[in-house]
Amino acid sequence: MRQPRVVLASGYEGGFQPISLGTAASWLSRSGITPVCVDTFVDGIDEAAFANADLVAVSVQMFQSIAPAIEIAETARRVNPSARIVMFGAHANIHAERLLGAHCTEIVRGDWEPALVAAARQSAGEDVALPPELSSAINAGQPITVNIQRSGHMAPSRAILPGLQKYTYAEFGKFLDGGKQPVVGNIETARGCHHSCSYCSVFAATGTKVNFIPIDIVMQDIRQVVEMGATHICFIDAEFINSKRHGIEVVRRMKAEFPSLTFDITTRADHILESKNTIVELNDLGCRFITTAMEFPTQRVLDAVNKDLTLDHIEGAIAYCSEIGAKLNATFILFNPWVSLEDLLGFDQWLDKTGLGETIDPVQFTTRLYLYKGSHLLSNPEVRKLQLVEHDFHYEWKHSDPRVDELFAEMTRSDDPAEFKRCCIKC
Repeated sequence: MRQPRVVLASGYEGGFQPISLGTAASWLSRSGITPVCVDTFVDGIDEAAFANADLVAVSVQMFQSIAPAIEIAETARRVNPSARIVMFGAHANIHAERLLGAHCTEIVRGDWEPALVAAARQSAGEDVALPPELSSAINAGQPITVNIQRSGHMAPSRAILPGLQKYTYAEFGKFLDGGKQPVVGNIETARGCHHSCSYCSVFAATGTKVNFIPIDIVMQDIRQVVEMGATHICFIDAEFINSKRHGIEVVRRMKAEFPSLTFDITTRADHILESKNTIVELNDLGCRFITTAMEFPTQRVLDAVNKDLTLDHIEGAIAYCSEIGAKLNATFILFNPWVSLEDLLGFDQWLDKTGLGETIDPVQFTTRLYLYKGSHLLSNPEVRKLQLVEHDFHYEWKHSDPRVDELFAEMTRSDDPAEFKRCCIKC
């Protein structure tokens, strides 16, 4: 039986090295299959890569991944009409019924690695049973079943990915000593999040299930990125403090082996307050900043997106981090359906009061709620009252107060239209 010809492709994974391709490559390699990996975010589309492929597997991890994923699929189909095209990742889960048939032949609903191995082997002519998470059709009205019961964890194969130096993170400089541009290794310690924020694509894709990656596997990956030149680790987990022990144990082992590494994490304001000793230890071990999603500092907005936070949580976390010298990278969804013009005009005063005005990234002044199809927010009564303009994968929405949209237009008028304004790394 010949070896299947597999191309793993990604167009955007938050500006980081696409480790979804790396973990798929590890599973494929263990099965004797040597894939080719393509990241069009840094290398563009090489049509020749798809010419002889039996299987083209395209990662769609974030909403900003959708357009490049479709471009990759269309290119592969044009160059190689017989190729089997499979899409996987969070936004492949969310948009399965819109991607299947139109842009791909199959969708992986959940963890993609074992499903891609089975699809690759079948594509080469082997008689193999395909797992249930590999879907070739969506039954209208049927509940979505996503399989995230992982087994056989493996560190991603990074050697076949573009080098870390191809990925730059100018926004990290202000948090690091001397403002130097770091070489960043993106590390995952767990998939998923226990929380159910209604705007969040992690919740929309996989619910509140969390799968922890064994610490030995995480350490293998940290060693890989250090060998590739990483000087800073970005833990890309949607919620680093999913567990009170897992994340801190990873960091302890990492710092014992690589004392000079710095790192950053993402966590919620209430977890900061509940885990003060952990936050102090993380800060002492080299945590240069903590990304935390604050959405908007009014209880009305926090409740509308099911954040399960209070404004006291947010302001308490800010005060505590200031007290211990921990830097916050606060993110917001500044323009949203529940904010008033008066709220927006008072935002600068709140930043000054809390001290966040000194560190807030300018991009946060122009973030706007992304209302994607499949979002739990679409069942929100207030959202249903909005004037919506439908697109293939999302809705444009208009605020009930036209002055809010006028302010948004004024704030974004001079922006580069190609610039992506993200509120966090897991959108």
